[in-house]
This record gives sequence, C-alpha cells and structure tokens, in this order.
Amino acid sequence: MGSLSQVSRRLLRRTVPVEVRSYLTRGGPTGIDRTTWDQEYATGQWAKLGDFTEMPRYALIAGYTRSLSVAASVLDVGCGQGHLSNWVCQDTERRYLGIDLSSVAVEQARARAPRGARFEAADAATFDPCESFDIIVLNEMLYYMDQPEVVVERYGRFLAPGGALIISMFRVPESLRAWRRCAPRLEVLDQVLVRGSKGTEWNVWLCKPAQ
Repeated sequence: MGSLSQVSRRLLRRTVPVEVRSYLTRGGPTGIDRTTWDQEYATGQWAKLGDFTEMPRYALIAGYTRSLSVAASVLDVGCGQGHLSNWVCQDTERRYLGIDLSSVAVEQARARAPRGARFEAADAATFDPCESFDIIVLNEMLYYMDQPEVVVERYGRFLAPGGALIISMFRVPESLRAWRRCAPRLEVLDQVLVRGSKGTEWNVWLCKPAQ
C-alpha cells in the first residue's frame, strides 16, 4: 500500500473535478532540465506522443491552422519529435519551424520531417526567431515554464499582423493554473475541450494577444 499522502492524492484525483483541484493543490511549473529531456527522448519515453490516441488534439490544431490560411507560416514551440508537423504541413506549401529544448528530439524530428519543415534546438524562454509567423503553436509546453504568462506575451510579439496563437495543454491542475496566469494577456477567439479514446483530455485555445 502507498503512504497516506499518496492514498489521499489518488482519492482527490478520483473524486474532485480537475478545475477544483487546480485551486486546492499547490505546485509550480513541472520543469524538466535539458539533460533529462534528452535522456527521455533517447530512451523512447515520449514515443507515445506519436500514437493514434494523440490524434484528436493534433487534428484540431491542424484544423485551426487551415481555417486561418492554408499557406500560413507556423512556429511550433516545444515541438518534441515533430509529430504535429506531419499534420500541419500535410498537402500544403507552408513555412514551418519547430523548436524544442531537447537536441535529441530535434534530431528525431528532422529524421521524419515532411517537406518544408525545419527544426532547431532552442530554449522557448529565450528563443528569438528573427522573423514573424502567421500562427504560433504553444503545444503542451506552458506548464513547464516558470513564467508562462511571460512566454505568451513574448511569442505574441512574433506574430505577423492578424496572426494567432494556438495553445494546447493536457488537462491537469498544473495546466489550468498556467492558463489562469496567461488568460489576462490573451483574447480567446475559440476554445475546445478535446477528449481522447482513453479518457485523456486537452484544452485547446485559439487566441490573439489582448489589446
């Protein structure tokens, strides 16, 4: 049997809605250092992100990019092994750049990159693309950041006129806390709760910087 605190946490997860738990529980960002990310990608711990159970959120994000413009340029922040690029670049000629802290993930992404996709190893907190994009995707990465609201504001400055941010986060207390910090700096154009076949849920928001 687990400790009393472990039992209490499991009971809390089963009986209390995630929105309520995001207020009841404490915790900062779920930060992981570069070395750990590299080790986890090298040993296949994140291969599951290419599984069909992840399709719902990828399909929605790709749909948002197409609804804005089939030729839109895309910056994918926290791209991991580049799974989203295959959805975003499918049947289109578009400028796509994916960045990730893990150089191992970036090399894996390059090995399977669709035509037109580029990948760079970079820290999302400090990266400067030196160019603007029509769409910037912050996919499953904000709750890893010390100051997610600063990251949102930073990437808003790299949007082309009329551009949009697409934010996706696995629906857990940490992500909802990160969203509450970011929300005052954003205008939400659309939002969807996505539920996968195994009960996994994601919140996906289409936004632009608040004026």
